[in-house]
Amino acid sequence: MGDVYDTIAVYWLPTLIAVLMFGIGTAIGSWLARRAWTRRSFIDRVNVSVNLLDNGVLRLRTLVERPLQDLFFNRSTAEQLARAARRAAYGRSDGPFLALSTSVRSLVHTALLNRLSEYFIAGLLRRAAGLPTTETTYVLALTLEQRAPKTARKIRVVMINQDQLHALPPVTPALEDPAHATRFETLKAMAEIDRVAPERLLRLVVYT
Repeated sequence: MGDVYDTIAVYWLPTLIAVLMFGIGTAIGSWLARRAWTRRSFIDRVNVSVNLLDNGVLRLRTLVERPLQDLFFNRSTAEQLARAARRAAYGRSDGPFLALSTSVRSLVHTALLNRLSEYFIAGLLRRAAGLPTTETTYVLALTLEQRAPKTARKIRVVMINQDQLHALPPVTPALEDPAHATRFETLKAMAEIDRVAPERLLRLVVYT
């Protein structure tokens, strides 16, 4: 009988524990996913969108959307950004903008600049080769906007041509979607930040 107990202890017990742990982990993961979907809260994702005023219409176009860890390889930087997003989610932030310390903001901006530059490498190489290019400066801000209830909440990097940011109309322009009214308010706030504290925003020079 002792041999049976020894066999169970050595072979079956660890396997049973592993199966139970896997099951518990899967259940917790599924519960968290359902909870996030119900709340439309996906703070572990980053959406980068280009915003433009096109013939009087505000248009938003996604450039890239990735899990937080895919855009910010440094785990500490990603965790700091996630914490700032959670603070914003509970209203403990500067409006829609993520509140970051100067040191963390520098790390986040550098990482984001490096990742986004990959999408515009063709123009940079043409510039390096001495070929004709057009230079455009974009201004970027990290946000967690309080948008319409059915809109997914995630970290949103708002990206807009610097010249357009400085020439926003005084009233809300035509919108492709009524929910984009929030984005126009964010852009107006960005313009004010760029006027008084431009170091809080990121600039990306693109060659095309």
